[in-house]
Amino acid sequence: MASNFFKGLASLLPFLSSQPEAPVDKFPTETAIIREQEEQQAPELSQLVLSSAQQRGMNLQGENILSNLSMLKDAFGKIESGGDTTAKSNRSSAKGKYQWLTKKTKKGKPAFQVALTRAERYYKNNNLEIPTWIAYAQKHNDPTKLSETQQDSLFIADLFERPGTDQKLNIFLQTGNKDVLKDIYLHNWHTKPTNKLSRYVDSHLTPEAFAYGPMAISKKGGMIAKNYHNSNPRMI
Repeated sequence: MASNFFKGLASLLPFLSSQPEAPVDKFPTETAIIREQEEQQAPELSQLVLSSAQQRGMNLQGENILSNLSMLKDAFGKIESGGDTTAKSNRSSAKGKYQWLTKKTKKGKPAFQVALTRAERYYKNNNLEIPTWIAYAQKHNDPTKLSETQQDSLFIADLFERPGTDQKLNIFLQTGNKDVLKDIYLHNWHTKPTNKLSRYVDSHLTPEAFAYGPMAISKKGGMIAKNYHNSNPRMI
C-alpha cells in the first residue's frame, strides 16, 4: 500500500488523534516495544480507511479536510463521553471514548465487536497483517483497554463503514456543516434519535459546550463531573 495517496495521508494523522499518555496496566505481559508498535499501527488503520473512502468516490482533497476530520472525532467523543477513554456507562454495556456497546443485543454482535470486525476487514482486503491490538481487543472486549489513538482509529473505521454515511461524510468533510454532523450522529451513529437527544447534541456543537467535563462513569468509580443533562452517554 505504499502509494502516493498514502504519502499524502501522512499529514492527516496528527489530526486523527491527540497523543495519549502511555497505557497503564493494559496488558501486563506485553513489553514496551510491543505497545509502541501497536501505537504505530493504529494510525495505519486510518490510512486504510481514508484510502478506501477515496476509492469509493469520496473527495478528500481540500484545505478544510483536516480540521473537519478533527472536528468530527472531537465532537463525537465529547458527546459520547466527554472525551474520556475510560468511560463506562452505569446503565448499559457502553464503554470507552465512543461508548461502544460490549454486550450482545437483539440485533446481534456487540457494537464494539462489529467495529473490530470492520477494522480487521481493512487489513484483510489489503493483504496486510492484522495488528495485535485488534486481536487482543476481540478477546478482552473492552474499549477502555485501548489507547486513545487506537480508539480514535477504530472510531474512524467504524463510522466510515456504517451504511449511508459516504455522502454525508463527504459533504461534512468538505463543508464542516454542523447540521450534517448532527445528522450523522443521530441517524448513523446513535441510530435512536429523540427530541431530547437532538437538543443534547445541539448543546455540544458550540465551542462553549466543549468545556463540559466527562459525562460517564470512569473505571475508578463515581461520576467524574456533572454534565449538561446530568445523565450518561447513550441514555438521553
